[in-house]
Amino acid sequence: MKLRYVIFILLLAPSFEMSAAEPIQRPTFQEGAFWHYQVSHKEWVEYDSEAIRSGDYELHYNGRRVRVFRITDGTKVEVRGRAAGELPRMLGTFDRQTRFLDFPMLEDKHWKAEFKGGGRVQRPVHTDNLVSGTKKITIPAGTFEALRIERDDRDRRVNTREYYYVVQCGCIALYSLEIMSHPTAWPRSYFGKREITLTKFGSVKELQ
Repeated sequence: MKLRYVIFILLLAPSFEMSAAEPIQRPTFQEGAFWHYQVSHKEWVEYDSEAIRSGDYELHYNGRRVRVFRITDGTKVEVRGRAAGELPRMLGTFDRQTRFLDFPMLEDKHWKAEFKGGGRVQRPVHTDNLVSGTKKITIPAGTFEALRIERDDRDRRVNTREYYYVVQCGCIALYSLEIMSHPTAWPRSYFGKREITLTKFGSVKELQ
């Protein structure tokens, strides 16, 4: 019998409205859950030939870990490390100090973290994170009420990030990164902006 694929929207109904008073807990995902993202760069100065590229990507949850695939002309190729960039951290399953989310999440929550940066010289990176409020966002995946998070990473540069967490997908649905020069330098040189946008999400089940 021919197999058919049905996409089930994860977690909650689209009519969900976020309450600032109620903490948002770490999400749980179904086997086979997926998220499609589009990565784009604006005025970007390339300084790492192995870094994540502009294009379409899929995150796939297999029950143990999240795998990242780049989609080119309908073909999926798994990518890891710098080639996957921030994509694994779009979900709330990343537990290391570099994570973008700190559950439970709620408005006005503030936290700091320090970790060793990548590369040959592992300089300390200091982060300052704030859940600054809620905002309705409209992206290719739909219209959602989202938590807005602001994050500054400081080492030799100032990396300013703004991103929006959506309960329905259990993920960061809209993300932007601006890379500046050393925080004490003036004028601060502009390296460019990276944007990551959720285009589709769900879980695929086979029905006979």
